[in-house]
Amino acid sequence: MLTLMLGLAGCGSQQGKQAGSAKPEAVRAQVLRLLPASARDRPGWAADIATALSSQSIPASTENICSVLAVIGQESNFNADPTVPDLANIARREIDRRAKARHIPAFVAHAALLLPSSDGRRYSERLDKVRSEKDLSDLFDDFIDGVPMGQQLFGNLNPVHTAGPMQVSIAFAQAHASHYPMSGTPRQEVFTRRGGIYFGVAHLLGYPAGYSQPLYRFADYNAGWYASRNAAFQAAVSRITGKTLALDGGVIDYASDSPGET
Repeated sequence: MLTLMLGLAGCGSQQGKQAGSAKPEAVRAQVLRLLPASARDRPGWAADIATALSSQSIPASTENICSVLAVIGQESNFNADPTVPDLANIARREIDRRAKARHIPAFVAHAALLLPSSDGRRYSERLDKVRSEKDLSDLFDDFIDGVPMGQQLFGNLNPVHTAGPMQVSIAFAQAHASHYPMSGTPRQEVFTRRGGIYFGVAHLLGYPAGYSQPLYRFADYNAGWYASRNAAFQAAVSRITGKTLALDGGVIDYASDSPGET
């Protein structure tokens, strides 16, 4: 959160300016001015951010632009396909966990990884080389479709749940893909810079919220739409009733059949 606020503070000298009704080229120029100098392909980032705002009728205000830039900087440091440290070992542990949960001996799951994949390499070889969530997602989709044990181990449960330069939930993208010009599946699109920014902007700014500061949208970005509003409501209920409530922004407990504390 501190990093997000510092990223937003970097736009502070521009806060009085607005580009809400500007022409597309003016919005791109504004984004380009606000982008960090270290970002690679700054014109490409500017074009995709401007398109995401305009196509969703979201005002291209300096605050909105800076909020988007802050999230991208926090989540990927302006890398459309960011690397994840130790990803191969994380994936192997997940395979072992799922095999155990389905009472499949570990050696059987490991043997399945020794089968040839669609590109001729063994799945285990490709797994050793994964560096990003896109690498891993593509590998799991290939594994699920190509290996008999793949369906039993994973079915359609690809373990990669967030993706792209803004680390958007793939489930969110699937639920909000109706107005997006799709050239692949929502999962595939989120891994692209264009799609990742489009769905990231939708998640960050694509809902009405009368928050006084961007801080609350940043919190919602991590915890879900209106989590900040709900946490404030929980705090008010707690003060009025004298009962201690978890200020988690989750007013209703959807995970159980019983009502939540609030």
